[in-house]
Amino acid sequence: MGATGDTADPNFMQSLARGLEVLRAFEGQPSLSMAEAARISGLNRPSTGRCLLALLQKS
Repeated sequence: MGATGDTADPNFMQSLARGLEVLRAFEGQPSLSMAEAARISGLNRPSTGRCLLALLQKS
């Protein structure tokens, strides 16, 4: 899908879509580096890092 989604929809949450893309990067992977997660999710490393930080803080 990519992390952009349908931004024309006012109900679309781009930050949530990005976080889900990062989570999907880990499907079937026991662990990934931030660079690997960024490459697989299609996001840049800073965005991937922010998503991972948010997930870690909420776990």
